[in-house]
Amino acid sequence: MAEFLTPYQMSKVLSGVIPANRTARPNFLQTWFGRVEYRETETVNFDKEFQSKNTVAMYVAPSVDAPIVKLQGYGTQELRFAYVKEGLVSPGWEEINSRQLGQQFGQVDVMANWIANIRKKLAQTEFNFENLFELNAANILVYGTHTASSALHPTVVYDFGRTVVTTSAAFDTGYVPAVDLTTLDKGGVGARAWSVAGGEPYLDLITACNTVNRRSSVEAVIMSSNAWAKLEADITANYATAADTTIAVLNRVQLKVTPVVEAYQDLNFRRSLAIGNGTFVDIYTYEAIYHNRDTGAETKYIPDGYMLVLPSKQAGIKVYGRIMHPDAGYSALPRYINTWKDQKSGIQESEIHMNYLMGHTDIDSVVSWKVM
Repeated sequence: MAEFLTPYQMSKVLSGVIPANRTARPNFLQTWFGRVEYRETETVNFDKEFQSKNTVAMYVAPSVDAPIVKLQGYGTQELRFAYVKEGLVSPGWEEINSRQLGQQFGQVDVMANWIANIRKKLAQTEFNFENLFELNAANILVYGTHTASSALHPTVVYDFGRTVVTTSAAFDTGYVPAVDLTTLDKGGVGARAWSVAGGEPYLDLITACNTVNRRSSVEAVIMSSNAWAKLEADITANYATAADTTIAVLNRVQLKVTPVVEAYQDLNFRRSLAIGNGTFVDIYTYEAIYHNRDTGAETKYIPDGYMLVLPSKQAGIKVYGRIMHPDAGYSALPRYINTWKDQKSGIQESEIHMNYLMGHTDIDSVVSWKVM
């Protein structure tokens, strides 16, 4: 008859417990908003130039008055902060009076478990904030806008006014910050989409990169996996020379790209691709997901069918505003922990406060296309 060991007997056999491995955080897109500022004001103003024209000088005869130079126009957007709170409560007896993850069997330190529980909740709170930053970043980069709202907060809309191309004539100018190829009409609605025979993924990528290069420089191309499959098929079938360029830039892949991919969850390097004039772009797919707080629904940060061409990172900004609590001195801080304790029950509660906004000062330098 087999004899089973109790957990207490087993602890003498086990030399240790292997803890669960943490996954890399899916925080790639928010690295384009690394510029951090603090403001004590109620609002933040974003200036934007418009009607930007690359004009040439005019020939004028000596006897004729010179034309007056006209500066391009500009506008100012006034944006308000959005407030965020996460609540913590000290764990109950059942939570701390049992073996915790990574501990030996039969060894329970109640106060150590209490501290570990609070630390885990604080870490989860920070993960939640980070996921919110990533969602903000994704919405701004993909759509040029983000909405902060919930049942517990008034709706605040951040729209940075990206130029959206809606006609084939405008598309053919080659300056296309945003477009939905599935609705563009040229020989039929959606005929330009990558999912149909008329699609031209490689040539479209060059157009998108040229658009970024008018205002900045291309840092990376990020796309959904289904969009990448169409681009790769087009390159392999129609642009064999371009398809071979990854082999010629092996050192570039090893020294620059691979360390980036290893740092982020669900970021996959696909290739470095020639786009003309000796220029290469790094192409990645990004399939990271988040879960809805209430429903648990799984959602991708970058939707299927999208391609982003991202510029240098100077224009993305994260601004922290005043913490609306007197104990924080109403100061502009990245976080504030407000903690109080019920003296009778001993239960300790905390709220982590954050008041912030994320924005982009040159949204037309970010290209976002729905390609299929």
